[in-house]
Amino acid sequence: MKRLVVLLVVIAGLLVWAGVGGAQNAATVNGSAISSDTLNSQLSAIAHSTEYQCYLNANATVQGQSAEAIEGVGGSSTVATAFATSWLSQLIEVELVRQVADERGVTVNADDQAVGRFTLEQQIDAVLSEASQSNPSGCGGTAAQILATLPSSFVDHQVEAQATQDALLASYGGHGLSLADQQAYFEAHRDDFQTVCVTEAQVTSQTAATALAAKVAAGTPLSTAAPSGSSATGCVSPSSGNYTAIASAVNGLAPGGVSKVLTAQAPSSTSSGEYVIFQLNSRSPSSFEESQNAVRDTLLGTGSTKADAALLAAVKRATVSVDPQYGTWVARSSELIALPAFPPISSMLNPLANLPSAG
Repeated sequence: MKRLVVLLVVIAGLLVWAGVGGAQNAATVNGSAISSDTLNSQLSAIAHSTEYQCYLNANATVQGQSAEAIEGVGGSSTVATAFATSWLSQLIEVELVRQVADERGVTVNADDQAVGRFTLEQQIDAVLSEASQSNPSGCGGTAAQILATLPSSFVDHQVEAQATQDALLASYGGHGLSLADQQAYFEAHRDDFQTVCVTEAQVTSQTAATALAAKVAAGTPLSTAAPSGSSATGCVSPSSGNYTAIASAVNGLAPGGVSKVLTAQAPSSTSSGEYVIFQLNSRSPSSFEESQNAVRDTLLGTGSTKADAALLAAVKRATVSVDPQYGTWVARSSELIALPAFPPISSMLNPLANLPSAG
């Protein structure tokens, strides 16, 4: 699913006790408060769910970031200050999305909530699946099982945020997200959601791939022209995770046509790279049920550029104050909150505990 622009980075940090607050509010965003109780409640939920922590780290890995240190030095009841700060940044971003949605008159109803939960679970499952390719032991379980380890209030907040974001994206795209809206879009764009059957060949030389494509263009089937063991034939429906990449590769081709040579893995000092070509075998109609996920993602994607621009503008003009124990509002492209140089005295459980006593 297309998400709104991500403004957060992972920063190493110190320690925050989940449930120990300083100021009444962790932050205020254009006058709307994010209470310390809300932040601490969510941090506590995360601190007590190793399954959700695993998902968060898997998500960072999939996005090409380093896994974030979540647990603080005080053990399982604590979280690292850097994590608390980044989570607060996300809560601020969620609040800004809500405010932009309010400005546009975008509301979220029960149907939107249901779609939001489905999208949230789909997103988590997609991350787990991708992460498992490089780490087969992975997190284990499904999105539903991971969410079941969290308090319902935490999950409800995530669903509400997802539903509001989705509704805002659809609004900027000029579409609704109801089942009727999705079906209407599908009927008007059936050719964009066909099942595609292809033969794929992967070789380790760009020269060999180019020569292979030339043979196919001259009339030799790819399954025959490809070196033994280097080709495979199959079909992908719009619900398949790799549908967009394959459909784009053969877009505009008639059956029998061959794609351009695509780079699957760039050359490096230890490898000449890997190159892929596709031959289109056939296209066939897909049902709405097979296509629904792709239809919804398409509707969300049409408004993403405008929605991202609106959120960035909202960040720049926002008036935000942050409890100093979490840092300072900076609203840079790489981070929303700059970590404090050290924890303020007011955030320590007992700042005098380690001082020697008189006498």
